[in-house]
Amino acid sequence: VKSGCWLESRVGGVDKESNMISARKAYAIGQVLKTVNDLEIKGKFDEAITEIQKAVGLDPEDGNLYNRLGDLYLKLDRKEESIENFRKGVEAFRRDNFPRNALALGKKILRYEPDGYDMYYTIADLLVELDEKQDAAKYMFEYIEKKAEQDKTEEVLNAIDYLRSLEIRDDKIQERIIECYKTYGKTEMVDKYEKAVTTKKSKIDELTAARAVERTAAQRELKTDKIEKLLREFDGASALREDVSQLDGTVKDVGKAILDIRKSIRRDDILL
Repeated sequence: VKSGCWLESRVGGVDKESNMISARKAYAIGQVLKTVNDLEIKGKFDEAITEIQKAVGLDPEDGNLYNRLGDLYLKLDRKEESIENFRKGVEAFRRDNFPRNALALGKKILRYEPDGYDMYYTIADLLVELDEKQDAAKYMFEYIEKKAEQDKTEEVLNAIDYLRSLEIRDDKIQERIIECYKTYGKTEMVDKYEKAVTTKKSKIDELTAARAVERTAAQRELKTDKIEKLLREFDGASALREDVSQLDGTVKDVGKAILDIRKSIRRDDILL
């Protein structure tokens, strides 16, 4: 029990120490970035780069630092070094599970390096990760076209296979995949893929038809329930009207009886 308690307190101490180190690191990086801002305002970009490299040394897994470093290199028109740091930022964001940040930085790279073919693939992969397959297909086709221009047949076919594996339910995308296979003489893949697409379409059509039948039945049932409810309400109203009419008849009979009594009383008065 004593050893267990010692281990627990020891682990707690390690966590506390780790948090203190993280806090000190964050503070140090914050101070560096403050200096970088001041140098950037003064137009001292070389010195700002030297400073931010210190921050990267403190935390080489922070994609934001690479992004900032890349921006500083751009201000010095050092595009290659800028792109290199942007790429490191994309990798860092992906490792840290920030796909949106990685995606934004990847698109930024393409603005300055439109021939960065591999980045089209990376962006497509990130979009798949974010479940945005339609947009992923656009970037993947861009990648395929650019690799085709380089006669990179194997890479093109691998990209087509990857795109096909996404099973995107879009006729235009499926047609383009078939065209790509045809272009590279992969007739066996054309036949296989067309059969798979046809089978899948028929299953989807069957499922759609079944769901349509279910919806129609549900709507019919709903209408029936509404009609029955209206009928019940109508029956209730009819019964109420019938009760009211009977009550009116009773009231009239009572009124008539009272008149007869009054007449009798007046006769008695006259006789008296």
